Amino acid sequence: LLVRSFVTSFVVVICCVILGGGGGGDCYGGQLPLVRSRGLVRGMSPRDIAALLMDSSRVTTYNKMSLGRTDVTILQEGIDTVAGNTAYGDGETKIVRNLTKPPLVKSLMEFRTMMHARKLRPEKDGAGEGYVVVSRAVVGDGDGGDETENVKRSEILIGVNLLRRGGAGGGGAGGGRF
Repeated sequence: LLVRSFVTSFVVVICCVILGGGGGGDCYGGQLPLVRSRGLVRGMSPRDIAALLMDSSRVTTYNKMSLGRTDVTILQEGIDTVAGNTAYGDGETKIVRNLTKPPLVKSLMEFRTMMHARKLRPEKDGAGEGYVVVSRAVVGDGDGGDETENVKRSEILIGVNLLRRGGAGGGGAGGGRF
C-alpha cells in the first residue's frame, strides 16, 4: 500500500522565518526560508511511519521522484534501540544517498543525508508519545557519489518529522498543538 493513499489532510505553510534569525543569516543556509507542513495519515501508527521513512528499500513507495536510496553507512540500527551502552543514544542512525529525478530538471539530483529516528520520551521530550525522524545534509566522502554532468549534488539542510497519534491532545486534526 502506498502512504499517499492514507493521507486525508495535508497543508503546506511557507513561513516567513529565516534560519539565521534577526541578523540577516550569519550561518550556512541562514538566508533560506523554512517550510512547515502538517499531515494526517490514517491507517498507520507513528512507529510504522518512522520505520517506513528509515527503510531505504521502501522510499519509492512514498517519494515518486526518488530513483532509490541506499544506506552508505549504518551507525546504529533499530528505531526502538535504547541508549544503554550505545554510542549514538536512543534509536537508529545512518547516512544515506538518495538519487532523484525532479520534474522540469534535466539532471538527476543526489542528496547525502544523515538520518536519525527514535521513540519520543514523553517524560523528557514533552512532546507526547510517538517518534521523531531528523535528517541533516552531509558532505560526500568520495565513495563514487561525486557530482558529474548528469548528476548534481543538492542538499536539504535539515528536516524534522514529529510523528504522533492524532486526536485530542495528540497533535492531529482532533486537537493538540501544531
